[in-house]
Amino acid sequence: MADINTNFEKMTFLEMLKQHPIEIPMIQRDYAQGRESQKKLFDNFLEALKNAVDKPPIELDFVYGDIKNNKFHPLDGQQRLTTLFLLHWYAAACSKEPKAHAEILSKFTYSTRLSSRKFCKKILKNIDGYKSSKEQIPAEWIEDQSWFRAAWKNDPTVSGMLRALNAIQVHFADIKDGLWEKLSEHTKPAISFYKTTLDSIGLSDDLYIKMNARGKILSPFENLKAQIDRKIEKEKWEENFELTDKFNHLIDTEWTNLIWNSFGKEKFDQSFIRVFANIAVYAIITTSPNDEPAEKISDDIAPLIDDSTNLSIEHISRKVYEVLYGSFHGLCQLNNKQLHADGVNWFEMLADETISIFQCIGEPKLNPTPQQWLLCFAIYEYAQKNHKNIIEEKYYIWLRFIRNIIQNSDFDQNSDFDLERFVGAARFIHSMAKGCSDIYTFIGQLTYGNEGFASEAVKREKQKVEMISKDRDFMEILHCLEDTGFCYGNLTFPFYYLENTTDVSDPKVCLNHALNTINKYFREGMTDIHRRALLTVGDGSYYCNYWCSWLHAANGDKYRLLTDMDDLRGYIFDDKLLASFSSYFDLLKKKTPNQLIKAFDHSDKEDWRYKLIKDPALLEESEEKYLTFSLPDRKCYLIPKSKVANNDKGRSKLIEVGTWNE
Repeated sequence: MADINTNFEKMTFLEMLKQHPIEIPMIQRDYAQGRESQKKLFDNFLEALKNAVDKPPIELDFVYGDIKNNKFHPLDGQQRLTTLFLLHWYAAACSKEPKAHAEILSKFTYSTRLSSRKFCKKILKNIDGYKSSKEQIPAEWIEDQSWFRAAWKNDPTVSGMLRALNAIQVHFADIKDGLWEKLSEHTKPAISFYKTTLDSIGLSDDLYIKMNARGKILSPFENLKAQIDRKIEKEKWEENFELTDKFNHLIDTEWTNLIWNSFGKEKFDQSFIRVFANIAVYAIITTSPNDEPAEKISDDIAPLIDDSTNLSIEHISRKVYEVLYGSFHGLCQLNNKQLHADGVNWFEMLADETISIFQCIGEPKLNPTPQQWLLCFAIYEYAQKNHKNIIEEKYYIWLRFIRNIIQNSDFDQNSDFDLERFVGAARFIHSMAKGCSDIYTFIGQLTYGNEGFASEAVKREKQKVEMISKDRDFMEILHCLEDTGFCYGNLTFPFYYLENTTDVSDPKVCLNHALNTINKYFREGMTDIHRRALLTVGDGSYYCNYWCSWLHAANGDKYRLLTDMDDLRGYIFDDKLLASFSSYFDLLKKKTPNQLIKAFDHSDKEDWRYKLIKDPALLEESEEKYLTFSLPDRKCYLIPKSKVANNDKGRSKLIEVGTWNE
């Protein structure tokens, strides 16, 4: 073990400042001794310091750190050193020569936040004003000065320092005269400590990243923040930046406010690293070479999607940093409504209807879906590219476009990530973001073939844009149709209906009828009323034949009536289903579903279709609306669930409906 007398040097606070300036490094936590929660302990500490001034001296154990750029960066001792700085400031302010003493104290500074550093400089620069103010309560005097910024009180270190100065006045006001001289005595110092550097006791510089002032592990966010700032400085990414535009300033001011306001104090670190990881994943995907295989990128981002705390400095290239910087800068320019995209119907993509897509990403208790990740990517893109000129209508149209694509691109929000498809979708968003400031104009000029991600969805968007470009009144109708639970961002049926309806009236009238019909009859989704009414259309075969399988138990074809709206949207591309619904919507112009059911007749009262239409109790027997047509006995049966076993027991579960004929 190293010899303590060789490696530790006893000194006072002022002696240490004369030897090396003290700089609290970025990786350190905020000043805590001035916190309200620490009041009792802090009062005891101050009383011990006061007693040491006139009574036996006190030694404050060890202070250790490292020398960087000729400055001492404390690892252990930050809290004590900060309190000593504030005590010496008070002593200097009450002395005969405050300005002269402030000069030596100016060698103490903070790097954790720009606001902390500026606060220390300002109270030193204006120190002589405190005594002339009749020595009022320090915090009241400081906050009343023209140079004090109200926003500084959001910095925990500054607010802690203000409380600490008030407490120091309470304890030391009666001995303030001559206090500076007593604190600066070096022959028999009242307050001292032992100082050493890491290398002198054989400790690694890595401790700056691994430990805080109490030897506790730093949060992943604190760790990463310090590492990124060091890399920026080392590789000179911000060489020509103004101080207020630099990463280390923004991350402690505007970016902190963004996360704090969205997620609160308790979730702050976790939420920040989650948002960071989300943006970093997008940056890794979009800054990779165009010929980089999706499989390779998937391997790189998989750990970050699995756990945001896996984000490390190795992921932060200059290009990734630029996307992170641009995204956060852009997000800070959005107002609360825009950030949470209140102008967009997200269908069921939200984890909870009370929160936003952005909150789905940062909320520690949630596991974001691929859809939520991708939709946030779209927000980042617009924020980056348009932060100087945010046009709300254009912004929401961009998000609507991406929503429609993602909603109808086989991303099951309850399933695991299909990483390669996810990479393709992110690249698609990035490519389309070239026109995000006016996406409809961009799409109108776009040439998009049958290949590529979501090509069919893009074709629908182009068709929509073509209609809007000819007559802007179409936009409101089409947007309203997209937002219904019937369409969910997919206009396949409205476009088919427009082309195939028997009504040759104005297209807007036709689309409005479709919208009104959906709002009037489909608010509760796909019910048995609709299933029975759809069987009255034509000979009913269109509606039944969009899906077919074979049931061995019946030795015949197996069909399905639509189970719900998801089922409808999944098969809406089928021409037979589209034709059936188109005719149904025409019929609903004059009759209700119940009137269609009541008016239906058939010469054979044992016919399966007649029975299903007329008897509402039958379909209730089939949970998933499957039916089968048995070849041997020419009968129709309902299946209780989705299938039955191919044996007598299974066949006994089939529910006889009626007869059928080809």
